[in-house]
Amino acid sequence: MAPSLGTVSDYLDRLATTPPDSVTVAGDGTEQRIWACHNPEPIAQALRLADPHLLVADGHHRLEAALRFHRNKSNDDSGPASRILALAVDSSRFPPKLAAIHRTVPDIDIGQAVRTASRFARVRRLPTPFEPPHPGHLVLCAEGQAWEVSQICPSLTDSRLRELPRQWHDLDAALATHVLIPELCAAPSVERPFSYTHALPSLTARGQVGVVLPRPTLAQIWRCAESGVALPRKSTSFTPKPEPGQISYLFEYEYEYEHESRWETAGVS
Repeated sequence: MAPSLGTVSDYLDRLATTPPDSVTVAGDGTEQRIWACHNPEPIAQALRLADPHLLVADGHHRLEAALRFHRNKSNDDSGPASRILALAVDSSRFPPKLAAIHRTVPDIDIGQAVRTASRFARVRRLPTPFEPPHPGHLVLCAEGQAWEVSQICPSLTDSRLRELPRQWHDLDAALATHVLIPELCAAPSVERPFSYTHALPSLTARGQVGVVLPRPTLAQIWRCAESGVALPRKSTSFTPKPEPGQISYLFEYEYEYEHESRWETAGVS
């Protein structure tokens, strides 16, 4: 994702006036169209001139695997292992939809969670169904109840986050994962097997408590990225995403097997 792709966007706009090479309807009903670029040099030249700052919004593990493979298998920066497929999005023209990823904590009831949270934060009951929380607010929900948690004690936050990046101190994902949930579970660290969910946690669940997060803002995401700090794990969900397997990049590489050189074809989708 980039704040601007410069004249690349103009070139892609012209390309999009022609019939697409592929049309796919994704699972969420989004129509995804693909155009093959048979002359990539204008795009490459425009990207070199624009030199955009790119934010890896998704696929960090794929990128790290590709970098490791490149370091181990290739000394040639122009070789096939020096490239990876990526979807670049001009976020100023086509801002992605941001959503929070919520948490579910097992083996705790809502009454216990509310009593514990009230010792170090402001807690107030919400009508149900409740509206998505605003930044700086979390919601505990279960057994037909919803409670807003805000204004967590600063000294507790500093203590829990003291070994983590300073930029995390105002991120709700960090507060939920590293402050609120460990306190609810009376644990010194985040060892309890809480789970992540893209859907809102069940309001009627028993024996577990959902922790509903507000969605982060693009400003927060860029602020961390520009300071070289990654977001906390499972901070946000970006949509729409391309359907997997639509485009593949095949290349050959040589490897050693029982003192014999062999060639293997790898594919990246």
